[in-house]
Order: sequence, then C-alpha cells, then structure tokens
Amino acid sequence: MKCRLVILFAIFGGYGFTAEWAYSRQSGTIVIEGKMPVAFTGNETDLRFVEVNYVGTPEWKTVKESVLKDNVKWTLHSDDPVLLFSSPFLGKKGITFLAEPGDHIKVSRKDGNTVFSGRGAAKFDLLLGIEMLKNRIVRPSKSFLFSVNSLEDYFKWNTYFSRQLDVVLPLIESYRNRISAFAYERIKANTIITIESDRLDLFWTNRETLKGSGITGPDLAEIYDSTFYSAPAKWARSLSTNLDRAAYLYTFNRAEVFRRFLFNIDHDSLNTDAKRRLLYYSEAKEKYKGVVREKLLAFLLTYETIKEIGFVPETETLLADYYLQPGYPAFKKWVRQYERKARSLRDGMPAPDFSLVDMKGHLFTKDRVAGKIAIMDFWFTGCKGCVQMTRAMKKVEETFEGDSNVVFISVSADKRVDRWTKSLAEGKYTTGKGINLYTAGLGTEHPMLKAFNVTSFPKLYLLDSWGNIAANPLPDPRDDGGQRLVQLIRRQLLLAHDGPYVFHRSDTVTSYSISPSGIVSEVLEPSSRRILSVNGDQVGRAFNVPIKMAHEVQRASYPRADKLFVVSDIEGDFSAFRKLLQHNGVIDEDYNWSFGDGHLVCVGDFFDRGQQVTEVLWLIYSLEEKAEAAGGHVHFILGNHEIMNLSGDFRYVEEKYQKNAKRLGLSYPDLYGKNTELGKWLRTKNIVEKIGDVLFVHAGISDAVNRLPLSIDQINQRARFYYDYNKDSLKGNMLEKDIAIIFDPRTSPFWYRLYYQDRWKKILTNGDTIYKAELKQVERTLDKFDVNRIVTGHTIVADTISMHYNGKVINIDTDHAEGKSEALLIENAGYFRVNAQGDKRLLFHKEELFTQAGLQE
Repeated sequence: MKCRLVILFAIFGGYGFTAEWAYSRQSGTIVIEGKMPVAFTGNETDLRFVEVNYVGTPEWKTVKESVLKDNVKWTLHSDDPVLLFSSPFLGKKGITFLAEPGDHIKVSRKDGNTVFSGRGAAKFDLLLGIEMLKNRIVRPSKSFLFSVNSLEDYFKWNTYFSRQLDVVLPLIESYRNRISAFAYERIKANTIITIESDRLDLFWTNRETLKGSGITGPDLAEIYDSTFYSAPAKWARSLSTNLDRAAYLYTFNRAEVFRRFLFNIDHDSLNTDAKRRLLYYSEAKEKYKGVVREKLLAFLLTYETIKEIGFVPETETLLADYYLQPGYPAFKKWVRQYERKARSLRDGMPAPDFSLVDMKGHLFTKDRVAGKIAIMDFWFTGCKGCVQMTRAMKKVEETFEGDSNVVFISVSADKRVDRWTKSLAEGKYTTGKGINLYTAGLGTEHPMLKAFNVTSFPKLYLLDSWGNIAANPLPDPRDDGGQRLVQLIRRQLLLAHDGPYVFHRSDTVTSYSISPSGIVSEVLEPSSRRILSVNGDQVGRAFNVPIKMAHEVQRASYPRADKLFVVSDIEGDFSAFRKLLQHNGVIDEDYNWSFGDGHLVCVGDFFDRGQQVTEVLWLIYSLEEKAEAAGGHVHFILGNHEIMNLSGDFRYVEEKYQKNAKRLGLSYPDLYGKNTELGKWLRTKNIVEKIGDVLFVHAGISDAVNRLPLSIDQINQRARFYYDYNKDSLKGNMLEKDIAIIFDPRTSPFWYRLYYQDRWKKILTNGDTIYKAELKQVERTLDKFDVNRIVTGHTIVADTISMHYNGKVINIDTDHAEGKSEALLIENAGYFRVNAQGDKRLLFHKEELFTQAGLQE
C-alpha cells in the first residue's frame, strides 16, 4: 500500500487537481492570528498553505513569522480558498484546515485546548470536531495497520468505520447553515472519502487473507457489495468537483474492476499489469465526470501507470488517448510534464546528481557510490507503506550483507532532524542500516526529491555501477519479500563486470577482467592451453574459453547443412542469446555444443546497445571449436555495428565500455585492436556467406553490388582489407569503385535497407530519389550467387520473423531487448520460427509454392 505525507492524507489531502470551484470567488486576504501554546519556546513559527485549485502534487508554501509575546499573525493574500497546516499553532496534529478569502481566524487557548473565533472560525471548529468524534470510536485493535485474521475481524473493523460516519455526518449537517455551500460540500465529501479510504485499505490489503480462510471469489464479491455502496459513499463518488482524494478514487476504481472478475487476478483479463491499466482507464472514463474524472485519469496515468509499469506499449496507448480527450488543458499540461520527467529517468538514463547530509552532518554526493550498485529508498516518518517496505528491505539487505559492491541508501523526507534520527533508531519506517541521508529540513522540497520525481512514498531506485538508472519501475519488494529485487541486484553485479580483454604484446599474452572492486590482470603462460573464465547472465554460471592457437580467414561458401540455426542483431543481450540457444537445443545449460553437425549462423550486429557485448562475443568464439569437434560449424557474419566498432565509429557503444577502456588506460578502439584476441578473431570474418542454396548477409544485396564483377569470395576479400578504415577514409574520388559500393551505406551489404521500405515508397537520400527494391533485383541476386533465398537481419519490420518477395527474402531481425526474440531454424527442408521459450512454428517447406496474398510483394 502506498502512502503520502501525513499532511496529504489529512482530510483535504491526497493528490488534488484544478476544480470547477463552487465558491464565490472574491479578492481579499486571509488572516490567521493568535496565541502560541504554552509549551512553545521558539522565536518564530511557520504556517504552510496551498490554494485549493492546485494541479498535481500540492506545492505547499511556507510562511514564517516572528512570535512576539507568545503571539503570531499571518496575512495571506489569495483570491481562492486555501488549505492550511500548522503544528503546533493550530492545535491538532495532522489536520489540514480550510480557509476562504475574507476569513479572519483568531486562535486562543483555554484549559489546554485550542479555541477558534472570528470570521470563518466555524469551519475550523467543524474540522476539529470531526477528528475528535472519530477518535472517540474505539478501534477493534491497537495495530498500526488494518490487519485481520478472520472474517469476524474484518466486520469488526468495517463496523468501526461505519460508526465513524454515523457520528460525524450529523455534526457536519449541523454546520450546513453556518458555513458556505462550497465549504459544506467539500468538508462533507472529503470526510466521507477519508473514512471510505481506510475501509478500502482494510478490504484490499486483507482480501488474500480472507480467501485463505475459505472465502471464495463470489463470497468476496458479496462482502465487497455489502461494504462499499452506502448512501454517503455513493454520494461523494458522484460529485464532479470538490473531491480531492485521487488516491482513493484510483484504489476504488481498481477494486471495481477486480469485482467484475470476482477478484480473480489470474483471469485472462487481469493477469498482467498492463491489461489491468487498460481496464482501470476505461472504467474511470465511463463512471466519473468533471474534474473528479480528470484528476483520477491524471493520477492513474502518472503515479499508477508511468511510475509503476513504465512506458510499455499499453502506457503509450493510454497517453495517446488521454491527450485526445477534450478540455482540461491544465491537467494535460501537468501529465505531459510528469511524462517528460519520467522518460528522463528510464532504464539506462543517468541518475540525477545529488547532495545530502549524512548522520555526521557531512555532505554525501552521488560520486560517493561510483562503481557500486546502489539501492535508494525514499521514506518519511508516519508512512504506512514504508513500514511494509522496511520488512521486505531487511531481507534484501541481509542477502547482500558483507558485499562492499552493494550499498543501501536511505533518504528521509522528514523535516525535523530529531524525528529522522528517532525513526532511524526504531527501524520502523526504514531499516536504519546502510547510508542514511537527510534533506536538511527541506523535506519534499529538496531538489533531489524533485529531480528523482519522488511524489509518493515509499519509492525505490536502483543505480548501476555507472550511476545510471538500472531499472525503473522496480518490482515492489512487498509483493514477494524482495526476491525479484535481489535478482535485479545480482544481475547488476554481473553487468558491472566486463572482459576479459586479451592483449598480445611481444611474446606475452595478458588478460584483463574488470569488476566493481577493480581490475584483475593475468599473464597467460604459453606452456599450457590458455583458458579464460567468462561470466554469463546468471550468477555462478560462468563458462570457460580456450584461447585459439591461431586464426584463419573463414571460408565464404559451404555445402548444404542438414540443420541451421540463424540469429541476428543480439546487440549485447547475452540473456536473449543464451535463451534462444539453450531452449532450442543448440547449447546445453553448461554452454556446451548440443547441435551435432548443425550450423549456427550469426548474421551480424552482436555489438553495441547492450551491456554484455564482450560476453556474447566470447560465447560465439568458444562455440566454434566445440561445434567443429561435433561435426558442426559456427558462422559469424559481420554487420554494420561490427564494422563500426572496428573502424572507429562508436555512436552506439554503451558508456560502460568507454569508461572501462579508460580504466585500463586505453582508448575504446584499443579493446578490439589488431593485437587483441577478439580483434584478431573478428578480422577473419566475412560480410556475406553462402550455405547450400541460402545467402546470409546482414542487411541485403543492392543492385550496385549485383553489378560488381566479383564472386562471394572476392567481395569478402576486398572488404576485409578495409574493416579498420573510418568513413572519412572511405570517401573521395581516389577510392576504387567496388570498395565505395561495398562500404557506401546506400549500397553496402551490411547497411542496405531497401528490401524493407514501405511498398514502393520513394526515399530521399542526399537529394537522390531511391525506390524500394523490386522483385527483379532480388532475383538478379539469387542468380548471381546461385541461391534460392536470402536471409538478412538489420531492419526490424515485425515482431516475428517475416518473409518477403514471395518468400525469397527472409528477415530475422526481432526486438530481443523487448522480449520478442526469435531465430530461424532450417531443418528437413522446413523453415521454422523459434523463440526463447523453445516454441517452434512452421514458416514453409522448400517445396511449397508461395502464392499466398500475404507473401506477395
């Protein structure tokens, strides 16, 4: 359960938005003055206020005034009603009071109690009276949380909330003619919703406990129906304005959706976060109206969708629909601002810099955790959700106790230092361990909390060893005792490693491995077979790589193989690559070859974008000898990203690798130089290969390449000499025509894109008009290389492997990073799509005639 600052959870708290206010707007001032409590000893005190027509998170303004002879006076200039919060001056801790323009509130003390008088004082008396009556109802339990062990416990708590309503509603009604119509409706509605919010927390947090005691889904629905449709609750939810509790509206809206499916989260309509958000949005649009509807939609899209599930396709769909809705521009502006901020805090984005105060009063900055995995926990004293989070985070901290590469940072939004230190000692709202930081009295106004977009509590961030956002949103540790968070941290520890990088210098071969703890170098003795240990993507599952004795340039043409497994565009995603290979029988759990005499064909772009490029390359490298020993073969065909890395174009290289090169005292090109093991190996690879009657090329074959009087061997031979040349070196009239064609992005086998442009669409490139490749061009390629099909990667055109040009061209590039991994399996004259789960779907048999309309180009 999430919680907000106590002041936001008070009667007028929560997240509020611009409303069509029903009061008579008048220009004027609001005066608050009176005597401080006897126990007060300071020279000044403050009053916090915010206008009721705020949008999004209320930005409370603080006005400090001097206390003279125990008296203080504030004069606020406002044309709108305001919410006021001051403790100890206004007496009751935790109440947010309502004042309207023209009010002059005088505060005095009598017998230790706070007394209000003056214009507008009736509202203050009413709000104070509401809290007093509510507190007189005896709670069924002294527990801080609404916890139940049985259905009997549940109904005891439910009766408690109903009694609160029974005593406060007559009191509110008695004030109807003593306060404005605006104040009456607002106080009544938000009082009801405050109680109903607690009632809903009771039901929602204990529904699984009730199920465990033998209550069925239909039973739970019946209990729900008997609990949440009282006349006061229905009236409050029917309002189109004057209702602030967007958090409650969201949770009730969510409960309504679950009720429809008898609270069965495994139902096909509810079984993913994204599906549920689509239903919540639809429900909110249909059932609510006016400003209440707008505040609910804004809250749902920001705090409960963008914040909780990130920018998944369903989120993008909802945002697009929301921005098309008419009216309420202030809401849409606020949502856009939140969206822009959240996009800047996505996975892989640099975490904002910060400077906070630690327990010793010293400044603590982001630089202090450089090279370590950091878990940041934002909390405040009194946060209910923080209590639950603390229990889960204790388990996570215990898992990494003693690991100096993992640090836990606790950031408190408390304004009072004594409150902060007391909570640290108690270990109730935070564990109190790790690095404890304080906002120096600024609380939620601290620039760091704004930079990290912390608007609700608790909030967690995970930073990688480079100070970037590792994952946002994180899985909630309260759901599973922190197990998924532990796995994420372990994965980040693996990603913080890199290498080994092996360098040949004179007669010495040295490997360098990088970890958060430092760099480990090892001279590989020539007296025995040099073997490296390389991490994968799983804890404790490294694999060994024997260093090759020599490197030979690879052949470009091979006879037909009985089975081929073809994959492209892995881009450093070791996990996706491993799953494809293991779940389809190419390698076993220990990274041993299990594909027999089959061929593994890697069709380029295994570099860049991902976090485990080095490990991916070593896996391919290691499988070559293993495959040969079993009668199989591994092919690694270079794509544009391999060529870019060899030739000095580092536009898509992850920051991790640039920084690791510096840690080694090198520049990035040195990591794959001609004196490195991986550099030597890569330079033996081809840009196009033929296996039986299939041509494998990363991007495609342009007509310009078709016209070159070069065989497949000659194309590779000519290209290999220029792998290290940067693009500037490949320009100019002196360059031979065939090399210019092979390396020109418009015609290159590793850059070409015209197979997959929109149907016969014209493309303007450097002022030239270029057309989508025609079927006749493809057929000329087939004739030139004596093949029946072309397999490419390079360009994503669908979520799955797709066929083009009557099945003569097969595109195998899919979005591995988004979990849409597929590979092509060719066996027994059949062409199949396979995925990372090992599912196998027939594309076609070679003997088939491709006349289906969907394959015509």
